Parts: sequence; structure tokens; C-alpha cells
Amino acid sequence: MAKVTVKLKGVGPLLKQLKNSSKIIQQDGTDAIDRTLKIVQGASVPLTPVDTGRLYGSYQTFIRPLAGILKVDTEYAGFVHEGTRFMKGRPFLLKGFNKSKSRIENIWKELGNKIVKDLARK
Repeated sequence: MAKVTVKLKGVGPLLKQLKNSSKIIQQDGTDAIDRTLKIVQGASVPLTPVDTGRLYGSYQTFIRPLAGILKVDTEYAGFVHEGTRFMKGRPFLLKGFNKSKSRIENIWKELGNKIVKDLARK
């Protein structure tokens, strides 16, 4: 099989900047995810129903590059949040998220502005 190589003049510096920018964008995006989850957790904890305190104390956050999970780690958290046929749901996470929407939107607007500024500087 034949191999074909195409070289474009002037593209090298652009590709180098994009490779550097992707690391910046990845780190900034990961930081935005982390900040978002912390805000949702902070707003949700006071809304968490407390009987034994296990639900209240079982919040966990996991962050990976450009991904994150906020978890309430008890076997019954989903039943409390969503409800059952015997009990009405108490959606404390959803309420915490809704309560902090404007702060979350600001985080992501800041990220967008920072990315644009970073790309414009290069």
C-alpha cells in the first residue's frame, strides 16, 4: 500500500498551540467540574433528610479529567431521593442543584471566557 504525506506550511505553530491549549482546557474543565460538584454538594447537604445521619454523612465526590461524580453512598439514598410506592420522594440533590444553578452557570461562563482569552494570547 502506498503512503501519502501532505505538509502544509504554517500549520505547525497552530497545531502546537492547540496541543498546549487542550491541556489547559482539560485542566480548566476539570476544575470547573470539581467546583460545580462542590457547589451542588454544599447546597444539597442542608436539604438532606436526616434520620440516622448516615445519608447526611455519605456524600462522596470523584473527579477524573473532564468527568466527575457526586455520590450519596448508602443503599437507600435513591429510594429517599426518588421515593417508593410507600413514600414520597425527597429530591434533595435536585433541589440543591436547582438552588445553585446561577452559581454553576457563572463557573461555566468563566471557563468559556478563560478559554477564549487563553487561545487569543497564543
